[in-house]
Amino acid sequence: MEASTRPPPDPPRVLVVDDEDDITGVLADILEEQGYAVDVAADGDEAWERAQEDPYDVVITDLKMPRMGGLELLREIRRAEHPSIVIMMTGFATVETAIEALKIGAYDYILKPFKVGELLQVVERAMEKIRLEAENLHLREQIALLKLSEAVSSSLSLDEVLRIVVEAACREVGADAVELWFRPPKADGFTRRIGLGPEGETPALLAAPARLEALVNGLPHLRLQGEKLQGLLSAEARGRIGTLLAVPLRRGGQTLGLLCSTPTPAASETRSGPGTRRRWWSWGTGPRPAWRTPSCTPTWRAPSARRSRAWPWRWRPRTLTPTATPRT
Repeated sequence: MEASTRPPPDPPRVLVVDDEDDITGVLADILEEQGYAVDVAADGDEAWERAQEDPYDVVITDLKMPRMGGLELLREIRRAEHPSIVIMMTGFATVETAIEALKIGAYDYILKPFKVGELLQVVERAMEKIRLEAENLHLREQIALLKLSEAVSSSLSLDEVLRIVVEAACREVGADAVELWFRPPKADGFTRRIGLGPEGETPALLAAPARLEALVNGLPHLRLQGEKLQGLLSAEARGRIGTLLAVPLRRGGQTLGLLCSTPTPAASETRSGPGTRRRWWSWGTGPRPAWRTPSCTPTWRAPSARRSRAWPWRWRPRTLTPTATPRT
């Protein structure tokens, strides 16, 4: 029997940003020898354009550059939907600039001239941080899905199972509120089943779930901000929500529900990247979605004293395989 072959994983991607061609050239050669896929940029503007097209794992940037400097580039990257780890380098360092860069979100700070080994150690630590975050995400997914499977197998009531799903989603994305909308059998519209936040039940986020369904059609998830929220939010949510995350709950190509969340300001900054998208994908449209309880199946019957016999199938926790790189 021939051994199965898998394509090699994509190498970690690094962007080197400096207005001195000699430095970007040397660093690119050194990093490529270590197995990294390296691109270079001459200033912050060029780097930001590249990062928006396809986010990098690590960005190594100079502090002083024409057009857009290193600190401004760092701010843009930290505000991005897929933030990279940023390493600052400069020959004009002061304690104030170092503190400012770290406050904004820089991973580390290297002074020029530096030894190659010193830079490689910092990059390796950054990659290890990415790997550990991916493993932590993988374990959290498994634990959350295991708890849901235990809830289903113990024949909890439908409302209890839905509460566990929403509480887990709220905890995983650091949300102010999470709500679940279902389309009843043979109905065109959605019905709000439950909405929870850290303090308990919450008022409705959505006023137009059908419109949100049209926006998320064909997508595994959707993140809306600012003007894109107009016409979607309820009167209670309008004016106090700046970001909305949504995942369609699908079965056989049909959208049976919507899982919606508004992250806290801190979570909006730190949990809106690939990790969050992957977690939401696991709740809504992954190979064995966590939401898929009997309420979403065509043969579902209302819970009763003998409700365990009304459940059309037995749910098992899915097995996850960590990806080679954390990007999704």
